[in-house]
Amino acid sequence: MELRDVLAQRRSIRKYSKRAVSGRKLRRLYKALQLAPSGANKQNYAFIFVTDAEKRRQIAEQAGHQEFLAEAPVIMAAVCEPGGGFNVAIAVDHMVLAATDEGLGTCWWGCFDSGGFPGTSAQTAGRSSLPGLFGSGWGGVGWGRCTWSPGLHGRTGTRSRFRVGCGTSC
Repeated sequence: MELRDVLAQRRSIRKYSKRAVSGRKLRRLYKALQLAPSGANKQNYAFIFVTDAEKRRQIAEQAGHQEFLAEAPVIMAAVCEPGGGFNVAIAVDHMVLAATDEGLGTCWWGCFDSGGFPGTSAQTAGRSSLPGLFGSGWGGVGWGRCTWSPGLHGRTGTRSRFRVGCGTSC
């Protein structure tokens, strides 16, 4: 898929089918995370992929009872050193675009209490911050890979968001 198509098709998915994500596709997501740049090449993060249904249910419960999170066949927890959230965001964006290219849906969950998720403890990974949980999987009923267009779903146009060469008078 062309990059512009990946960018246009990427959106947050909160409804997943029960279809498992293959090891081959997961390895492609791992590779996208590995290839992402980071400030001073610190790579001060780790990523924990959770596929076990019971652990996903527990994570969803501890994430403010966001049950739709448990529906994702894969939950990825990003953990980092304090101040490493920006590097995590860069890496995760690479993974999200790779997932879209693979036909997978994703969603970034940032509204949760990050203390003590089963199997995703930041301390377990040698880190101390959990900036995000990410679901990934095949979109569920009502989600079509090719039905979205950039003009839908409340996306604003470029004129309202970007100013070029206007100095401080914008």
